[in-house]
Amino acid sequence: MAKLLSGIRVVELGTYVAVPKAARLMSEWGAEVIKVEPPKGEAYRKDIPAIWQLPHSEDNNPIFENENSSKQSLCLDLKDPAAKEIMYKLLETADVFLTNTRPKPLAKLGIDYESLKEKFPRLIYGHFSGFGDSGPDKDRPGFDVTSFWARGGMLTEWSLAESTPNKPTPGFGDGATSSMLVSGILAALYNREKTGKGEMIRVSLLGAALWYNSTGVVQGQPQYGKVYPAPRIPCRVFNPLFKTKDNDWLLLSVPDYAAKYQGILKLLGLEKYVEDPRFQSMGASQEHSPELMPILDEAFGKMATADLLKGLVALDVNHSKLANPADLYKDEQAWANGYLYEQTMGSGDKVVLSRPPVRFASMADEPGRRAPYLGEHSVEIMTRLGYTMEEINKNITGGAVVQHK
Repeated sequence: MAKLLSGIRVVELGTYVAVPKAARLMSEWGAEVIKVEPPKGEAYRKDIPAIWQLPHSEDNNPIFENENSSKQSLCLDLKDPAAKEIMYKLLETADVFLTNTRPKPLAKLGIDYESLKEKFPRLIYGHFSGFGDSGPDKDRPGFDVTSFWARGGMLTEWSLAESTPNKPTPGFGDGATSSMLVSGILAALYNREKTGKGEMIRVSLLGAALWYNSTGVVQGQPQYGKVYPAPRIPCRVFNPLFKTKDNDWLLLSVPDYAAKYQGILKLLGLEKYVEDPRFQSMGASQEHSPELMPILDEAFGKMATADLLKGLVALDVNHSKLANPADLYKDEQAWANGYLYEQTMGSGDKVVLSRPPVRFASMADEPGRRAPYLGEHSVEIMTRLGYTMEEINKNITGGAVVQHK
């Protein structure tokens, strides 16, 4: 059976994570994705994995694989008028164009929305930015660690008053925002089926952060009297992180306090507190949390992680051990659901990668297709666009096009 997006062509002029990840998601669902890159390749091919001290050779680049598997690569120098004409010819055949290039360079290259909407009235144009297309920060560069995590309030909201805020691993906010971009694209494709008209879609890291952190947007308003970063104590007594005898951290989330607190106390060997009025309601436990938290900290600290996990499962308490990145690639539950897969690089090295988590009953998982080498499909794509080999070679010789050797 054909995949759900079979027949859709996506042209991606994207760098780093968000736009490439959105295009990767569509490629997994059957779209043909053509990634357009400059002659030196985009920064995620070499610069970023080098900074992170990860492999970044042509045939072993696991970070680049994350966002770019299952694509084709067309390498164009868009500053060259001949390359721009190739880009226009490609866009004539495209359903979707995605980019995170900032507005001024797009306009200079003649591939901004205003320049394209009359030429390609059915084209769905998706633009990704750090801070949105209006306002005083519209021209600023933005990465997810700054525009999403820092500006979106989460790093303060999720920190404790007793600690220093921590910088998150890059790419997470990009991934969340890319999902919103794909949602908009799919809505636009549906609308085009009815109207025949293309669409302009704008998504930003800041906008996505405020959407995903909608609870924080509300709780930070002065009428609710909350202050951030908040201290660990006072707190709901079963909701903070607790450290075990094995130096693991456990996170509990117990909104059904009345139904669970007795069982948790017994699991911790604290039966003598079951009738303690300080524990007998959520309100009382919050009021007395400065007294109760040290008791719980000590009890958790005396128990082995395995015993606590087994007991919490038996009590049907919502919980999880804080996973270390060293645990993620071998997570049994993730493998059982197809969320992870093993990819073989061109070098023969193997790496475990994550797969888009949306599952369709009509689509079976397939072996991962590696990310393309820079310009690997330039000749092939231009041939499909109707160029002769003489024209292709002339463009390659002139520097407008790069073909992987």
